[in-house]
Amino acid sequence: MKYFIDTEFHEEKNSIDLISIGIVSEDTQENIDFNKELDKTDINLKLKEGKEYYAISKDFDIKKAWNAWRPKKHNLPMGILNGRFLPFAIKEYWLRENVLKLIFKELIKKDKIANPYQKYITDNNSNIIKYKFSFRNFKKLIKRYGKPNKQIAEEIKNFCKSKVKFEKEKDIPEFYGYYADCDWVVFCWLFGKMIDLPFGFPMYCKDLKQMLDEKYMNQKSKYSNMSRLDAWLQDVKKYPNYPEQSNEHNALADDKWNKKLYKFLKTI
Repeated sequence: MKYFIDTEFHEEKNSIDLISIGIVSEDTQENIDFNKELDKTDINLKLKEGKEYYAISKDFDIKKAWNAWRPKKHNLPMGILNGRFLPFAIKEYWLRENVLKLIFKELIKKDKIANPYQKYITDNNSNIIKYKFSFRNFKKLIKRYGKPNKQIAEEIKNFCKSKVKFEKEKDIPEFYGYYADCDWVVFCWLFGKMIDLPFGFPMYCKDLKQMLDEKYMNQKSKYSNMSRLDAWLQDVKKYPNYPEQSNEHNALADDKWNKKLYKFLKTI
């Protein structure tokens, strides 16, 4: 059974902190609903287009992720520090603006449904919620709707149907990701060491980017200049069935795109 994984995380030197994770199965018959508290004896099954799992962790260091920044490229004039010319550093809070804000909007909508009598500021002409995006409000929502990593690990184990013995070879899990190195590390860390992975889980993830590059290697003779890989990728993206990406940096949305990319790669 193929499972497509994607995560959002806060990366530091020698450390990767899981923020959210999404998994999409190739199975199109059933969906396990983990929105309610997991009950091993009564898992809610219902028909949907594909089986999906999504969770936001409450165990990541919210303050570090919120304050994480990197120097932003700019064209401002140089400054002088201790007699040396240095560019003025402009802080870019990329993780906060591109990942945490998306999660905040998602959770504030969920909170509005769960707590209809609280006051929220909304735009009557759209679904965009103008509730103040602040560290305090974000932390409150994560603590309210996030899940402990231990619970996430148990839910993934059940979602991927880890068993003591698989009856059919096709049921053994295969995992796919796109630029999947960090995704696979934080996925495995949910269970502890590599040897602690659930029964039947492989100790590696198949990378869709590598599969894409291999497709190029079979056609590289058509491209002769130094940028031939880039040129080939641009041509591939013009294919009518190349999947368009939407809601980028949402783990589940990126996951669905991974699944579509895999199907696309099988056609070229």
